[in-house]
Order: sequence, then C-alpha cells, then structure tokens
Amino acid sequence: MTSNLFGMMSEITTMPTLTDRIPTKEECLSILKTNGTPEHVIRHCLAVSNASRLIGIALSETGVSLDTELITSAALLHDIARTEKDHARVGAELLRKQGFERIASIVSQHMEHKFPDSLADVTELDAVCLGDRVVRENICVGFEKRMEDVFARFAHQPNAIAKITANIERSRAFIRAVEERVCRSMDEICGATVPKTDTLLLSVEKPGRYVGGEQNAVYKNPSTVSLRFGLAFPDMYEIAMSWMGMQVLYHMLNERPQIWCERVFAPAPDMAAVMKKNRLSLFALESGHPVKQLDILGFTLQFELSFTNVVHMLNQAGLAVRSADRDETDPLIIAGGPCAFNPEPLAEVFDLVAIGDGEEVLPELCELFIRMKNGGGQGGKKAFLKEASLLEGVYIPSFYEPRYAESGEFLGLKRTETDAPPRIKKSVVSDLCKAFIPLNPIVPLIETVHNRAAVEIFRGCTRGCRFCQAGMLYRPVRERTQSMIQNSVEAQLANTGYDEVSLLSLSTGDYSGVDVLVMRLMEYCARENVSLSVPSLRLDSFSFGILRELQKYKKSGLTFAPEAGSQRLRNVINKTITEEEIMTAVREAVSLGWNHIKFYFMVGLPTETQDDIDAIVSVSKCAVQTARSMQKKGNRMFTLSVSVSNFVPKPHTPFQWVAQDSQELLHEKNMYLKTQLNRIKGVSFRFHDTRGSHIEALLARGDRRMLSVITRAAELGCRFDSWSEHFRYELWMQAFADAGVSAEAAAFPIDGALPWEHISPGVHRAYLISEWERARCEYVTRDCREGCTGCGLNCRKDDSAGEYFIRAGGPV
Repeated sequence: MTSNLFGMMSEITTMPTLTDRIPTKEECLSILKTNGTPEHVIRHCLAVSNASRLIGIALSETGVSLDTELITSAALLHDIARTEKDHARVGAELLRKQGFERIASIVSQHMEHKFPDSLADVTELDAVCLGDRVVRENICVGFEKRMEDVFARFAHQPNAIAKITANIERSRAFIRAVEERVCRSMDEICGATVPKTDTLLLSVEKPGRYVGGEQNAVYKNPSTVSLRFGLAFPDMYEIAMSWMGMQVLYHMLNERPQIWCERVFAPAPDMAAVMKKNRLSLFALESGHPVKQLDILGFTLQFELSFTNVVHMLNQAGLAVRSADRDETDPLIIAGGPCAFNPEPLAEVFDLVAIGDGEEVLPELCELFIRMKNGGGQGGKKAFLKEASLLEGVYIPSFYEPRYAESGEFLGLKRTETDAPPRIKKSVVSDLCKAFIPLNPIVPLIETVHNRAAVEIFRGCTRGCRFCQAGMLYRPVRERTQSMIQNSVEAQLANTGYDEVSLLSLSTGDYSGVDVLVMRLMEYCARENVSLSVPSLRLDSFSFGILRELQKYKKSGLTFAPEAGSQRLRNVINKTITEEEIMTAVREAVSLGWNHIKFYFMVGLPTETQDDIDAIVSVSKCAVQTARSMQKKGNRMFTLSVSVSNFVPKPHTPFQWVAQDSQELLHEKNMYLKTQLNRIKGVSFRFHDTRGSHIEALLARGDRRMLSVITRAAELGCRFDSWSEHFRYELWMQAFADAGVSAEAAAFPIDGALPWEHISPGVHRAYLISEWERARCEYVTRDCREGCTGCGLNCRKDDSAGEYFIRAGGPV
C-alpha cells in the first residue's frame, strides 16, 4: 500500500473487485496498523465497532435482517484514514483496492449519512453510523452526550448549527423507532448507562446497596477527568464498605482532579438475576455507567473464596475473563490486596497486579496511565504495561509463563519480556505518617458489618506467629504519631456523625505509647458520648485497666486467642502465651464483671497430636473452673464460647510447605471436640466448615492451572463462596474433576519451586525455612521488638539495639 494516497487515486478506482469477503477482526486491526492509523483512532474504531455490533444484534433479534459481521468490520475500519482530509472518501478507496467493496461503501457514506424514516429500510450502514454517534473517542457515552460535543465543536459557526440540529432530530426519531422495536433504550443496547429505576430496585432485597448518594461520596463530571477508575470489591456492599482500604484508596484517588474513582460491588444473587433479565451490565455505583466505560477496573483480593465473584463480575460487565481475550477498548483490569501475594490462580485474568501498599503504587500507576493517554497512547496497552513493569510493586502476568515437568510438577516462571524483573518486590509506605488517611469516609446507607469510624494506628506486626500470613506480608511495623491519630479520630467523627470509633492494627496493644494514646482518646470519646473500640490488646494488667474504663460506657465482648491448647503446640506456632497468662486473663475478666468470654483455637496445625487436641478441652475446662471459683453467689453463671477454625497453610509463611489435614481428619477432630466440650457445663462450641477451608487452601497455594477450576466453578454456579448459605462444595469438586486438577492440599517439597516465589514480601526464603525448622524443634523466636530476627527486610543495620520497627516519624 502506497503512502501517497492521492497519487494512486486513478489506479485504485479502475481496479476490478477481486473479492467482497468480510475481513476478520484480526485482519481489520492489521489493516489499520499497516496503514499507520494512530493508536487512539484504533481505540475509537474498536469502541464504535462494539457499539455498532450490539445495535445490529439487538435489531436482528427482533427479525431485522442484518449482517452483524459486516457491521462489526465496517465499523472497525470506518476511520482508517481519519488523519486525512475527506477521510471517508480516502478510506473507502483504500478498502476498495483490497477488495472490500461493501465495507468501502459504508465507510464512504458514514460522515454524511441520514437515517431512514422507517425501520423497514434499515441497513448495516445505519448500525455503523449509529454506533459512531454514541461513542466519544473510545468511550460509549450515549447519543445525547455525544451530541453535546458536536454542538460545542460548531458553536462558533451559526450557519452550521441549523443543519446539525435538523440532523440530530432526524437521528432522535430513528433512535426512538429502534428503541420501540427492541424494547430497550439505546443507552442500554450499547452499554452507555444503567437505569436504576424504582421498579427494578423495589424488586430486590436491600436496594440501598445499589443507589449510591451516600454522605461523603464523590461525584465528578466524567468529561473533565483524564482517568476513570473503578475500585472493585468482589463481594456485597455491606462487606466492602466495612473494609477500611476502600475508604483510603477511594478518597486518595479522588483528591486528584484528573481522576474519578468510583466503587463497584458484586450484585447479590437477586440483583444479578434482575440485571440478567433486563440485560443490564455491571455498573459503577456513583455514575451508574457500565464498568466497560472505565479506564481501569481494580479488584481487591482480600480472601480466596471471593475468586469466583471476580469471574462473575467480569461476565456481568461483558468483559472477557482472560486478559488475552480483551482488546484495547476494554478497561485495564488490575488487582491488589493480600491474596495478590500469590496472584497465580487469577494471573491470566489481570493485565497488572499491584503488590504491597496501595497508597504507594496506585498513584504511580494512575499518573503513568494519564501521562501515556495524554501523549496519544502510542503503543496501546502493551506499551503501558512495559512501562508499568518498571515500577516497584508491579507484576505483569503476561510477561511470564509457567513451566511444568512432564509429571505436572511446577518448575517456575520464565520471563517472556527481558526487561521484566525476575522478582517483584512489594511496594512499601516507609513513613505511615505521610500515608493518606480519609478524614471524611463515606457513610453507608444501610447497615454494614462495621458501622463506625476507623483509624489505622500502625501497620505490621512483630510477633512472628508462624501460621499468620498478615504478620509476614505487612512487615515492617510502621506507626503513626499520637497527635495524628487523635486528629484523625476527631475529624472522622465530625464528618460522619458516627457514635463509635475503632483503632485498627494487627496488635493494638503493641503500639508504643498505647497507654497514653488510649487514655487520651477515652477522655475525648467520653466527652463526646462516643464509644471507643480497642481490639487486639495484650493480656496484661494495663489492658484490663483500659477495658475497665471502656466498660463504663460500652459493654463489649471479650475474646482470647490462645490458638493452640498445649504449650508445646503454641511453641510450634510461635504463639508466646502461657496457660498461666490465659488463666490470669480469665481472672481479670471475671473481676471486672465479665460473665462470658470467647476462646479461639485452630485444629490441623503442623505437628498436632491427640494430646494437643485434648489440651483444648483441658484449657477450656480450667478456664470455666477458674472463673466460677471467683464468682459471688447469686451472680449469673459464667459461660465460655469456644470457636475452632481449621488451619490453612498460606504462602510466604513458615508453614507454606506443609500439607493441610484431609477434610475427613479435620471433621473427625472437630466432632471429637464437640463431644468433649459439650460435657462441660457452660461451654458452647462452634467450628468452621472444613469444606470451605479445603477450597481456601487449594486456592491459596494454586498456580495458573487453578483458573480453569475457578472459571468452571463459576459456570456451575459457585459465587459468594465465603457465605455459608451460598457455598456449594459439591460443585467445587465437580469443577476440579472437570478441569483435571488435583483437589488434594498436599505438601510442597522444601527444595522445589513455589508458584508465588517470584513475588517478594521482603521476607527471605531462608528465614521461612529456618522458622519451619525451629517450629519442628518447638523453638520460640523472639518478638522483633526485642531484637532483629533476620527475616531479610533489613530495617536496621545495627541489630544490637533490638528495635525492629519504625516508630512514627522515622526509623528507631
């Protein structure tokens, strides 16, 4: 093809048509790129092609005879020569030269086309032109919003306005005829907007999940921003709005004028059914627009049993599940959160995975996206991903491919891009005092799991519990100053009207200066008649002193987490609490007036024996006897709730290599505890579903082969798997069988490759191996605050001082 388009005009027009076939989508894209069509024009063509195809399908379903393949390809090529003067004519001649006569005819007419008076005369040209009239650049905004752009463009040409107005009215009449024919609005057909009518919302439970408009929610004009970001939580509204990270990332991004961050939640099953019946796609809560109109859709992966919801949400959005099957018009699909530290089960879903602290890496990604978009988007998605891969904490799954032995053993990942890092280091906010704190969090319209203000006082944990993934992932400890915490508490309460505030961390009692902080906050909250929640306190006299004060204006439950019944097993898991300390805590609780407390234990821990199981019964019995020996006559009898969860080995922990107990064995242990504990008067017993723990373990340590299981489970109807009423174990087992993937949570060889080892949380493999060996020897590892244990983060060059954390204001 010559670059001198006009010089070849006579030659082109005299060539005979060799064929009138319709090129495939891949051929169309190749033609566009060979012709030198700019990337931003190609993205526009892809968006118009999608909208035109949907219009053609909608009309065809009502009996109108249309060739949707012709519509799709003609729309994809309609602006092939957009950079040329009289681009419709020039583009048509280019296509005629290649033998695409019918497409050339549509391209030549698309700029001056007038819609017919009757649908009896509708053609493929009408579908293409209508698709072009609802797309702004690469976003389907609907006809009316698109015409606003046209009026703005010709506002300085009064003579043109009259002609434009007449054409718009003719177009509106045609659109009304189409809408009447298909019984849907044009915006619905093209996915330009989602109507949230009273009729639809009144037919579902808790319509407040879907209406938006909450206090402190952010609304912007989409035409004035450079980036539309969807913060997606793969669960229901009331779960998502209880996650503090949602508030942090939402308001942090919305503080930037160029970005509009909206929220996207998984519709409950009843709403999902209504949306499917009415052909409504997944929408962003603030605008009501389909998520396909967003630039980036970012999922947080907080727990493994939400993975099928990710698949369902992409299906509901009309987006392909696998990244390789999506094109340039689709949003960038990214992920983050704790489960992203083993992204492999969903790796092929995401274009990009953010590892570590979102406050650090997410703004960098957004700035890069805006910069490249404003620069014309040369190179498209692939170019952006290459640039993004150079940022710390960014993993591009498509730049790596897994290798397997003939036996099926995982051998590691091979880089397909030479510039991609061999290991992805997590992004870390080094100074938490500089990290964003939302002072005006959104106040939900309906009751959520946690209806309260919340301030994170520090991040990380120094305890070193060997089963705890969070304790490894969120190292090192970083603290906020007391004044910052105090000011944040006061601001949130003033801006929300909440009557409760909670201090958040993995171990609140470990905050340096916790005594002064809590006393100050208690004085303030007492004056303001606000409840203060201080979870995760140490079992010491000071903590009970705090609880004594808190009980004066708020009666709360009291929970202890020994995790294991025997001292031997507590040493194995590095839970440094003795039975004497447990009984002392019980005595303190009873002396302060508590008549009921909870104990949390785990079964299935590595090296567990029957003696360890019996120790759970023994500790529980001793606690009840200790409590009742202190009670005065006439008082309500003391009761103890014992809750047992099933151990799940997680990546990046010293127990990442061990096998999980079989479901049968875990069930046997739970049934034994139930029998024994029910014999103790005043003790109630609850245990977690072993089946859910089994699936969690498989997903937590899975590789890319797991995606076929997840997608199959979603096809079979698995969704909201963390909700007991929705969990379907038999369907999961069918999914594993159908995908040909083992459903055994087996051990990993300690010298073998692990699917998640290319992701680095900063804790070295050698340290995890050492901790596993110490666990087998029943050795306890000291708290990092008492001296560096050498995990690899190297927060301190001098270990002798013994402070392995960062206090507010910088390193100790």
